[in-house]
Amino acid sequence: MVFLTACSAKSQKNMDTTLEIDFQDFFKNDTVSLKIGDQFVLKDITVNSGFSTGLTDLCVKVFFDEDESLVQFGSKTIRINNVVRPIIIVVYLNGNKNEYAIDLKQGKYIGFSKKSNALLDFTQAKEPFEYD
Repeated sequence: MVFLTACSAKSQKNMDTTLEIDFQDFFKNDTVSLKIGDQFVLKDITVNSGFSTGLTDLCVKVFFDEDESLVQFGSKTIRINNVVRPIIIVVYLNGNKNEYAIDLKQGKYIGFSKKSNALLDFTQAKEPFEYD
């Protein structure tokens, strides 16, 4: 996936840290909303994991800068206010709140798989996830 074709080279150059969030397995017509810090970046998105891959099409990338951050998913890019550390991610799965504190020293790759109608399995890694 290529990031920020719509952003200027200057904007890309100033970005220093990346966080990648993948919505992975066991989703079936589930509604997902995502907050990073205190800002919603996704609201009521329906996700489905593919039968053969076990993955959804929803991958969110966050690029941090000194004053603001850029969030990219699909063909959309939005700007959000700078995010305070530790990074708090809140995922609403079918209206049920799941909150996670992210320490980037533990890795910048985050994976969520559906555990139940209300709960998620959380994985954090230093290397990108490998999918078959």
